[in-house]
Amino acid sequence: MSKQTANDNNDAVWKLHEGRPCKVVILRYKKLEHHHQKKKRSCWERYLTVIKDETARAYALMATRQHYYDEDNIFELECVDNSKNKVTLFHPATQQWICLDSEGELVKKEDLANVNMRWKLYTGWRKFTLQSMNTNKYLSAQSTGKVDANGFIALGWENWDIRRVGFVMPLESEVQADKASVSKSKHSKSENKGTSLVFVFVFVFVFNEQNEKADGILSPKSKPVSTQQDDNTDNTKKLLYVNHCSSLDDKIKDQIDSLKMRMATMSERKTTMEEKDAGVPVDEWANLQDSLRKKQLYVGEYKDTLNEILVKNLGRSKQCNDLFELLKEQQLEKTRTEKDIQKLQQELPVIEEKSNTIRKDLDQLNAKLSELQTQIKAKQIELNECVHVCTLKTDIFNKLSEKNKVLSHNVGVFEQQFNDFKQTELRIQLFETTLADFQHILRCEENWQRWTTNDVITWVRHIENGFFRDQFKLMFDVIKKYQFTGLDLSKMNEITLKNVLKIREEKHRKLLLAHIERITKSGVTTQEQFKICPDIIEKIDNESRKSISTPQKPSDDKADANLCIVCYNEKADRICLPCGHLCLGKDCESQVKESHKCAFCGQDLKDIIKVYTVGA
Repeated sequence: MSKQTANDNNDAVWKLHEGRPCKVVILRYKKLEHHHQKKKRSCWERYLTVIKDETARAYALMATRQHYYDEDNIFELECVDNSKNKVTLFHPATQQWICLDSEGELVKKEDLANVNMRWKLYTGWRKFTLQSMNTNKYLSAQSTGKVDANGFIALGWENWDIRRVGFVMPLESEVQADKASVSKSKHSKSENKGTSLVFVFVFVFVFNEQNEKADGILSPKSKPVSTQQDDNTDNTKKLLYVNHCSSLDDKIKDQIDSLKMRMATMSERKTTMEEKDAGVPVDEWANLQDSLRKKQLYVGEYKDTLNEILVKNLGRSKQCNDLFELLKEQQLEKTRTEKDIQKLQQELPVIEEKSNTIRKDLDQLNAKLSELQTQIKAKQIELNECVHVCTLKTDIFNKLSEKNKVLSHNVGVFEQQFNDFKQTELRIQLFETTLADFQHILRCEENWQRWTTNDVITWVRHIENGFFRDQFKLMFDVIKKYQFTGLDLSKMNEITLKNVLKIREEKHRKLLLAHIERITKSGVTTQEQFKICPDIIEKIDNESRKSISTPQKPSDDKADANLCIVCYNEKADRICLPCGHLCLGKDCESQVKESHKCAFCGQDLKDIIKVYTVGA
């Protein structure tokens, strides 16, 4: 991994960490893709530099956001507090901050009693390991900790592993600064009364190399979590001195020297004091100490009595102040009441004059009230007379309303009878027209051998009360296409009707064949045809009854003549050229254009023109 240098301070932002503001500078933010165990994975890496406001020391760390097999294992290393040896972890899934020290003890932040995620931190030299208490997985990391050109420690890695997070040591320049401060403290003993504490991170690797795996995950199956933690703490205590005695910093040596020098000075002072007090007898020394204690006790008692007197005086002065404030308020209230009394005395004659005028106005109102009462009595008498007249008129009105109800009932009966008569008349007219059409069809059926294609189509549309007209539009297109005439009817059979005319239902084919056999049968007169088909007349009668019972307008021959001859559903407003037949509607125009023939006469079609009616 290549090292990255720090950005300028303009990119710095301020954040709160552990209740204190700290300056965070983003050094690097990059998305990396790794091929680990033949699987493509991605992780996000950030370099952060934390500058604390107390000591203005610079420390570097790296925060990685890693995606594991479940969302609960996502973690982010956010910040480090070097003064307390603590690391803060942020868990995006639970949105909680967990603060840890270097020995692996959990520190609850903001009274987080029920935390969903717990981590244990094991320290080592420039490395540490995190263990998830939910999944018992270990996350190990190791950094080379090289210093870059700007004086910050950049993070390098021994091998690629997305399960690694990093933490680094303080800078060497800070160690030298601390040495200088310690050397100054030797010469200024009076100013520095206490020993300056120096916090140095010593990270000890507490896991055996046999338990580590190549991918950075240590298996927890060998020992339970609790026993591993105890063993690790014991190993830490044992190896702190053995493994790293040679790597102790000069700071600790200087600190030990300063402590030795202080001990020497203290021993010198003690010897001098003993030499001064050597000539005093022991009894006299004890008497002096007793007298000193008695005087101290007397002074303490005197101070206590003085404090009690002071408290009493303070209480009395407070009471006096309260009384003085109360008297002042009463005096102000008295002055206010005197001013109000003077105002009322000045306003008293004005009030008396107003009361006299009000009395005069009241007398006038009483006189007007008596006059109004006499007028009300007269109006009351007139009102009683009007009420009597109204009662008489209401009686007459009630009688007339009853008669009106009877008349309206009779009118309703007459209207019902009239409507029944009109319906009967319409029914007769419809039956006559239907019978005339049927007779016309029967008369035409005698000359069925002379029928053209249009005559065949007209006959099929009218039989069975127009049943085939509404249900079998495709059949009429086939008849026009093959130019069937009356002579072709005698050749029709069930196979022709099914395959050529596309009649799928057997009952429909039998019905049409029955009509074809009826008209093609030689030597049958009109009267015999009536005898053969009495059910047809009965159907016509029933249909006429239904049409009368439902409210609808009588059929108009002119309106039927203007309908499209293909579908008989919409108005015919298209003219076929060059024959000039007005026989098509809007929906059937495309169908006729494809056939290239007029739907009425069968002549070759050149164009179809829409007709516009005046007032439409």
